[in-house]
Amino acid sequence: ESISQKSSPRIPRGPSPVRMATQQGTVAQPFTVDSLTRLNQELEFVECLANVDYLHWLAKQRYLEKPEFVRYLKYLLYWTKPPYVFRIVYPHALGMLTALQDEKFRKCLSDKDGPGLIKDDQATAWITAEQPPLKRQKYLEALRDLQTKGTEEVETQRQSQVEIQEAIAAWRKAVQEKAAQDLS
Repeated sequence: ESISQKSSPRIPRGPSPVRMATQQGTVAQPFTVDSLTRLNQELEFVECLANVDYLHWLAKQRYLEKPEFVRYLKYLLYWTKPPYVFRIVYPHALGMLTALQDEKFRKCLSDKDGPGLIKDDQATAWITAEQPPLKRQKYLEALRDLQTKGTEEVETQRQSQVEIQEAIAAWRKAVQEKAAQDLS
């Protein structure tokens, strides 16, 4: 019997995409054609997340502010676990997907300097094969705080904290002196 005479196998219709996890000892349902198409589309989207310029574009288009999109990013976290993680070609995409769960990171992407700093971290990680330094993340947070609060407000806050610390130190010294007088 030739290959052309064989009937094509019937593709079983299973559950919705990416729901092939086993349930308490039952065998997983096979993927359907529709679910494989969706799986491949989601894989392609997750891998696009490794591109910082694309993330910046998403931020500029305000996708990263929409709750539906944020929920979709949370849903895509299944790519960080086996067996799906083994299909990822660009591992930085998983790091970006995880970082996108943080609102601060999403806001940083809309800043004009944020994407450049993230690209620097990516390049550092590629060159050294290490995680990027945390100081850059702290710098981004400080930069954002300065932009939102303003330099004067930050300086006023700092002065207030110093004054409070000085007042507490003076109070402690007075209490200690009073206690020393009571003992003598």
